[in-house]
Amino acid sequence: MFREIFRDELARGGYQLVDQPGPETLRVTPAIINLFITAPDTSAPGRSRTYTADPGRMTLVVELRDSETGTLLARAVDTQTGGS
Repeated sequence: MFREIFRDELARGGYQLVDQPGPETLRVTPAIINLFITAPDTSAPGRSRTYTADPGRMTLVVELRDSETGTLLARAVDTQTGGS
């Protein structure tokens, strides 16, 4: 799902998407790393309340490489905490 959304957003931005290396073509590699989901166990029977110390966090990494040589041209890293 992540890759499909990323691909759709690039296409909507006017970028031509290809599936083969070529001249003047970037290989864009997105990844989610360090994913920490704070989710209480809601399967416990009876009434209960659960509180968490933080809403969770994740890091998005995007690498841009020359599609023919594989040379790294740029890397962006963004860490977010849930709710921010």
